[in-house]
Amino acid sequence: KAPGSASQPLYIVACYNCKKTVSQPEGTKRTICPYCGSLFASPDGEASSSGSATGSSPPQQPQQQQPQNRPPSAQRDPDPSKGSGLNQAFVEAAYATLKDMPYDMQKKVLKANISVLLEKRHTMGGKGGTSSSKDDVRALFVTTFVLFAHLLRCVAALGDFDHHCLVNWLARLEKASFEALLRRIQYFISVRLFPPKTEDLPPLDKASWWVPNAVKVLALLNAANNQCGSRAKVPYTEFYNHTIDSLDLLAGECLILQRDSETQMIIMAKRSLVAGVAKRNQPSMDMLFLNITVRRSHLVADSMRQISAKQKDLKKKLRVTFEGEAGLDMGGLTKEWFLLLIRSVFLSNSGLFTYNAKSRCYWFSLAPKDNQQEYYLIGALMGLAVYNSINLDVRFPSICYRKLLSPSVVPSTTGTTQLGVCPVTLTDLREVMPELAHGLYELLRHQGDVAEDFGATFEIAYTDGAGKNRTVELKPDGRSISVTNANRQEYVAMYCDYLLNKGVYSKFRSFYLGFHQVCASNALILLRPEEV
Repeated sequence: KAPGSASQPLYIVACYNCKKTVSQPEGTKRTICPYCGSLFASPDGEASSSGSATGSSPPQQPQQQQPQNRPPSAQRDPDPSKGSGLNQAFVEAAYATLKDMPYDMQKKVLKANISVLLEKRHTMGGKGGTSSSKDDVRALFVTTFVLFAHLLRCVAALGDFDHHCLVNWLARLEKASFEALLRRIQYFISVRLFPPKTEDLPPLDKASWWVPNAVKVLALLNAANNQCGSRAKVPYTEFYNHTIDSLDLLAGECLILQRDSETQMIIMAKRSLVAGVAKRNQPSMDMLFLNITVRRSHLVADSMRQISAKQKDLKKKLRVTFEGEAGLDMGGLTKEWFLLLIRSVFLSNSGLFTYNAKSRCYWFSLAPKDNQQEYYLIGALMGLAVYNSINLDVRFPSICYRKLLSPSVVPSTTGTTQLGVCPVTLTDLREVMPELAHGLYELLRHQGDVAEDFGATFEIAYTDGAGKNRTVELKPDGRSISVTNANRQEYVAMYCDYLLNKGVYSKFRSFYLGFHQVCASNALILLRPEEV
């Protein structure tokens, strides 16, 4: 303080990084070094009172004392059950301080941070495990929009374990913070693809990694949002970037599926050719295709028999021949074969599926028949259609596609894993059996005595695909348990779960395995059930 001056006292503090002296007002808790761009903090009164007029050395701190305002990388890892694990107050303070600095100072700080991020890109991450501490990962969130490209590359390059930690942290963020981060990444993608001024950003061919890394981080946010279940922070549609609607992404996703299928077809054809040569067989074009030869009079039986016998060839290009008819399949015979099969399986009285005229949807028959092999082959048939880019005129309710992607990748061990099972609601049942769903809805909203007025028990009656009336208990001794105002929610939930999950489990599981036997693809993971 100058003698006789009424101005605020100034103290001289040494930068921890470059050791140069920095002046700061009394009570300042955070300082950005104008020489190297380092941001350092001190406990209340420690930096300002310890700094002398000469400021020749940094303040000494007692070993036992824990500073109140140290950056996240210096704090102990919090209890993961409390909060997000991010020191949000520090992040906001650092960002606010940086925004208030002069432009030249901002450039120095950003340049220093970019250098750090470039260095971390080579030292952090790795597949399989983690090569970085949680604090190192957490520190990546202290940034500005100018650093986004480099920051996103660092986050995307982290290992699987680090990504798992990030998903857990992001799932615990406050809703407003989560939405702000999501908007920033979406804005980054939009500006990179459609810059207001092309000269403001590097050429797209020299920054081709910007958008892919941003999308990978967006996927982490999506995983965190899905992890919240029914308490999701934002609707899944918030992850759609409407600025790029003109690019026709659905057609792009279909193209990706098609290209992925073609790649797998080529790989399988090469393997068959190599295997044939190894066995000293004469190479032929038949080795490269899944050849199906059927009689029109026995179309379904011949098709199912050949699909069952040629499991190893299902991922080859499909080629169909009708016995006794001349002609080379250039795509037309394959489409005709699918059309005839669909009519035979779905439109005939096969008893495998039931059709509801009001919903105009097919659903799996509840008849207790041991026909799992048939459902497996029909699932494989559906997979062949997708795999060979054939559109089928079959209408399933949306719950069917959710079940097909539950999970989207078949686990390595399917013995004890439930396949094709997902949570269901009365809304899902309305798509399959609208009249029954309406009756259950009326039961839920009934104002009187449910037990007296409806006389229902935890035993349901239905008509199976063969036209027979059947009854089943939803819980042990369900026929003697009355549905009351207190348990009607449970009754409706168990009713829906039986019709859409438990009652068709073995059949849908076979259908699921048949579909993924042919159509298992990483590209399938790109689609949500609503998009499928």
